[in-house]
Amino acid sequence: AIAPNQQSQTLSHRFCCLIMKCSDMKGQYPVEETCSELTFSFWYALQEEVTSIDDDEQRIILLELFRPYFERLI
Repeated sequence: AIAPNQQSQTLSHRFCCLIMKCSDMKGQYPVEETCSELTFSFWYALQEEVTSIDDDEQRIILLELFRPYFERLI
């Protein structure tokens, strides 16, 4: 589970930035690069984890935390 405390949010942000760099790789998969498509399973799993949280307050906090990443993928 993802904890909504500040340290977890900071670590989550750093990790998402790293994964986003892989998602943003230029080139055509799998000919010119080999990792951008591999990251989408992470984004789907993260989305599922966040949206399935029963605690409304925690879900809202985490949706706001990850919203910039989800929007960037669209």
